[in-house]
Amino acid sequence: FRSTFVSELMMMAQRLLRLPATLSRRAYSVKVKDTTGLAGYPVEPLWRKKLLSLYSQTLQDLQDIPASNPYRRSVENLCKHYSKIVSSTDDYEVVEVTVGLGQVEQMIRMAEKELALIADYKLWKPWEIDESMLDTMDVSFRTSIGGNYKKRGYEKSNEVEDDKLLLEQLQAEVEAEKVRVAAQSAEKEKAAEKTL
Repeated sequence: FRSTFVSELMMMAQRLLRLPATLSRRAYSVKVKDTTGLAGYPVEPLWRKKLLSLYSQTLQDLQDIPASNPYRRSVENLCKHYSKIVSSTDDYEVVEVTVGLGQVEQMIRMAEKELALIADYKLWKPWEIDESMLDTMDVSFRTSIGGNYKKRGYEKSNEVEDDKLLLEQLQAEVEAEKVRVAAQSAEKEKAAEKTL
């Protein structure tokens, strides 16, 4: 009799411990995965909070890198973009599809690795390269970074022009995609009308 009572008491305690998690999920109607289906990637129930924290930390850590550095600008833009997406919804599926980098657990791992890379990058200080030393570097090294530094056009004006051109191309692609989606929607509506 005593062992049954103790086992029932233990089961009740376990249910009570799980109760706040189920209530909070129901109260906020947040979907939680059963599994990621990926080895080494356990489900992260607090994925949103963790991602926002990692992106915030990344943006903070980037402040030690010069603002003109292309790596800093790139990572800042991506973090801000991903932060907007993550903060706009509690649905992990929407985030996964919109960002397109896999599951939120994979995004967490990528953000953690980016933070580790930023720490290394700050130690390496590649923005402090002396241009006069580039001419004396080993030929294979110069080839691996794309040839002569000055020929690659790292002057500010070229970067700005390249960014403007890229932005114009992306805007044109977005507009073309909008037209394509609108045409598909119109076709679906016509097909639906025909079936009625």
